[in-house]
Amino acid sequence: MFELLNSDRENISQFFGFLASIKTEEDEVNYIKKKLHGIADGTDAFFSIIRDDHIVGVINLHFIDSENKKTYIGYWLHSKFHHQGIMTKSVRKVCEYTF
Repeated sequence: MFELLNSDRENISQFFGFLASIKTEEDEVNYIKKKLHGIADGTDAFFSIIRDDHIVGVINLHFIDSENKKTYIGYWLHSKFHHQGIMTKSVRKVCEYTF
């Protein structure tokens, strides 16, 4: 995951401020651990976007509020895979999962 982020850092960092804090593989591991805690707490959901058996991006739900039935969707996709309908399909699937 770190290699994928790092190889497209300029593009992804335009949209996500969190990327500035991920400078090493260890930083990425800590970020994933944080997301795993959110999954365990029911406040996050985290999905890898796979193309040809390789991770090409991520889509996740943040701040899941089950009581009020609301959440936020966040996602990024490596720029090599833009304009192929991958993110559109991914958002649809996450919405199906969510609703």
